Amino acid sequence: MRNKTQQTAVSNVQHAVKSKQKSMMNNLTGNNEWNTPLKYVDSVRRVLGSIDTDPATNLSAQKTVKAATYHTIEADGLNHEWNGRVFMNPPYSRELIGKFTAKFVQELTAGSISAGIVLVNAATDTSWFHLLHEHATAYCLTKGRIAFQRAGDEASSSTKKGQVGSAFFYFGDNPAAFAREFNQYGIVE
Repeated sequence: MRNKTQQTAVSNVQHAVKSKQKSMMNNLTGNNEWNTPLKYVDSVRRVLGSIDTDPATNLSAQKTVKAATYHTIEADGLNHEWNGRVFMNPPYSRELIGKFTAKFVQELTAGSISAGIVLVNAATDTSWFHLLHEHATAYCLTKGRIAFQRAGDEASSSTKKGQVGSAFFYFGDNPAAFAREFNQYGIVE
């Protein structure tokens, strides 16, 4: 049987947990359209040379990414081939991120992708994260969280930091170039 002090302590912990859960839920936007900041896209270009395909993007992101071929939500990148040097910041919703990462690996193993960098949240407990890790040549786990730009809101400073850190997965034959460029953002392996 708990005494009054123990009951109060348990109640305080339960309240703190519920408040934290509500706080985390309030941070979920339900919006898959968040653009990668320019400094990271510039780093991607320094490693890949250029970006041939961005399979999960929007028109405002393309002002920064400038991929030769890109697919917006309306075009549904899952229904197209991805070729050459690919940069992908996929939609992070549970129903889409696994599909986009699986499609990336499918195109990679088929030889359609010659090199690529994928930016995802560092959800190390997920199967899609492990799938990327299994096929990657190198990766970077970011120190801190990336402040993504809300799509279509370039005129303001509307940004959103992720719930957790991010991971850049590199697929290609020059992991040394990836390491030199991305070590400024975190741990590179």
